[in-house]
Amino acid sequence: MGESRAVRLFSMSATTFRRFTLAAVVAIAGLVATGGWVRVSESGLGCPTWPKCTGQSVVAPGSYHSWVEFSNRCLITLIAILIGIIVLGALMSRPRRREHVALATGLLVGYVLEAVLGGITVLAKLAPPLVAAHLVLALLLLSDAVALHWFAAKPMPVYGGRLNMPVFRPRVNAGVLRAARVLAGLFWLNVVLGTVVTGTGPYSGNPGTPRFHLSLLGVVQAHGASGLVLGGVALATLVLLRATGAPRDIQRGMWVATALLAVEGALGLSVWFTHFRAGIIEAHVIGVAILLIALLRYTLSLQEPVPAPAVPPAVPAMSETAYAASPSGS
Repeated sequence: MGESRAVRLFSMSATTFRRFTLAAVVAIAGLVATGGWVRVSESGLGCPTWPKCTGQSVVAPGSYHSWVEFSNRCLITLIAILIGIIVLGALMSRPRRREHVALATGLLVGYVLEAVLGGITVLAKLAPPLVAAHLVLALLLLSDAVALHWFAAKPMPVYGGRLNMPVFRPRVNAGVLRAARVLAGLFWLNVVLGTVVTGTGPYSGNPGTPRFHLSLLGVVQAHGASGLVLGGVALATLVLLRATGAPRDIQRGMWVATALLAVEGALGLSVWFTHFRAGIIEAHVIGVAILLIALLRYTLSLQEPVPAPAVPPAVPAMSETAYAASPSGS
């Protein structure tokens, strides 16, 4: 009785659930963007403690750096509300979809880890490894939200396998699937190397923060080389998709991802040749989030969840009185 009342209270349509997941994607991408601006604007310790902004107040005092950092914290709070609604929607939906529950739970766990890591990063005075991990975890959280938004548009799937999760059927050949795994690995390698560049470069998030004791030119070259390899694999994937007659929507998705990758490469070069101009670095960070969304949606499109067979509506049994009154029963 109590459970059914709770289900009615928190139930939402599939369309509404998908809209909330889209809002989470946008908000988490915004978190990546605002986190980048906190760093390049040297506002990382604008709120010098955590969870309060200062020792006396949760709200930021009236300075630019404190408000930049505080705005990032406000967005994190909004994301917490969105994730809470999404988790309730996934748990209370009937029929309950396992992939929705699993990915919504992943959002919740990832959010808690990201919030705690953010607090530790502030208390550790922006130690470069923690700042780097903070960005990588935010991008993983974004990946989870993108996958959940994609699944929310699909019909109820067939469940199976050892984990009793959705069963997929490929839309492309095995070579394209292997290429997608290589692309994913190279993308994350490039992200990690990018965090090493920012941990070595001039923008630490706060003046005087320790940096990685590495050659800036060396880490930039490593980051650029990984980007070139990623771009080469992307171009080879386009050729492979065309040669194997992949569906047009898949080819179009890969073209979009490759174009975004080219823009990211151009921005990366601009960062170096403009001597690390803050605005270009911020655009580069935003581009990483957008590129991740495009690459992940392309990868997800390579397979399709097998839809569960439609269940015909139950036909109510005819009562004895009605049977007796029918022509065949007279």
